[in-house]
Amino acid sequence: MNVLLVDDEPLELDQLEFLIQPMFPLWNLYKAADGSQAMAISQKVPLHLAFLDINLPGKSGLSLGEKLRAQHSDIDLIIVTAYQDFHYAKQSIRLGVEDYLTKPVIERELVEILQKYQKSPALAAYTRIITDAMNIIHQKFAEKLNLADLASEVHINPTYLSRRFHENRLLFDGCFCPDRLWLARPQSPQ
Repeated sequence: MNVLLVDDEPLELDQLEFLIQPMFPLWNLYKAADGSQAMAISQKVPLHLAFLDINLPGKSGLSLGEKLRAQHSDIDLIIVTAYQDFHYAKQSIRLGVEDYLTKPVIERELVEILQKYQKSPALAAYTRIITDAMNIIHQKFAEKLNLADLASEVHINPTYLSRRFHENRLLFDGCFCPDRLWLARPQSPQ
């Protein structure tokens, strides 16, 4: 599932990513600091879900939501804002947002909202084998891992696993993107 996170505050973006990633390690999270970055991502990637801050540089998150909805009719929108203004809530309802979170985001509230995506059709598209393999990749990311080792852990032939990755439009090498490599680097004690 492709998820867009839009906020002009880097700490808010990082917090959302930090809270969502462990719950949904197979999701692709795309971060944008403003509407133009978000639209650029939207033109390259089919989006399923977007978290939008209302107060963005240039245009509001609500205007951005309208544009995203025009491009991706099935996209779910969740508003994340520091403003508890009824006017914004009313506009959000008109736009058909799934939910409305206030900042700072409380993990319990976010988990409650995201529970409905546990059985999402976008997630169901992955087979059990691919899901198991991806979970192992995420668990052992910092270790040296190759296709044969991974196939052994999910108890299938490496060629068959490779074919299953291909059928799910995934590349084994693609699981090791630069962002994930950066996250897996050893941390120095502080």
